[in-house]
Amino acid sequence: MKKIGFTFLTIIGITSCTIKEEFTIQEDGKIKYTYNVDGAELQTYIPDQNDFFSTLDEQKKFVQAMEKGMTLEKFFTEIKNNDELLKSHNEAANKFLANNKTTYEKVKQHIIKVDFKTLNYSTELVSTNENMASESKLLNDFLFDFFNAIDNPFSSKYINNQKVITKNKVEIKIDKAAYEKLINGLSTQFGGESTYSSLFKYKLIIHTPQKITASSENGSNFSLDQKTVEFNYTFSELIADEPKLINVTY
Repeated sequence: MKKIGFTFLTIIGITSCTIKEEFTIQEDGKIKYTYNVDGAELQTYIPDQNDFFSTLDEQKKFVQAMEKGMTLEKFFTEIKNNDELLKSHNEAANKFLANNKTTYEKVKQHIIKVDFKTLNYSTELVSTNENMASESKLLNDFLFDFFNAIDNPFSSKYINNQKVITKNKVEIKIDKAAYEKLINGLSTQFGGESTYSSLFKYKLIIHTPQKITASSENGSNFSLDQKTVEFNYTFSELIADEPKLINVTY
């Protein structure tokens, strides 16, 4: 049985077509936050595709569970109990967990989803507005560091846009420097800075419990009930001029 292809998780972390952040603000003030990386158009970057998909068939139970989503606690339990999932990277995985026990205990209840066939990766957490920004960073940094530790030919990090959410307002400040660094890394590995900066995209979706009364960005797309707003940018737009600051009031 071959090692399942975890490498793509770190590859799509830096070469995906679309990075999406989605916020669902509930009536009780809790916030569901989803960070998604869509690498559907990167199939051609998978070496030995026949071996990759053969492995997915052999690990069907795990693959199906990951598509539905599982807590990080369940995810790491599966890895520990199935030596075939990581094989040569088992030692690195165990070492990472041993060195990051405190963080693991803080994030283990959050959700990770992976669709290996469509190269789609996401994390989910539910938090309060006071803790959401720090918890989302902790969760995604932890996972990106884990994938880097076990099997990553590149160097990637979670892009942590600044998030400030109060009772009736959402403010997202795009981390322009992080996207510039991402583009530079892509250019170094594959060439063609203009291609990556124009074709790769960022999507932001905000769902609110009441109607949205104001949005700072022209061109934003609203749902019919005015409770959802969506923003779409190319990386070129994200790194142009001043850093984007998006305000939504509801």
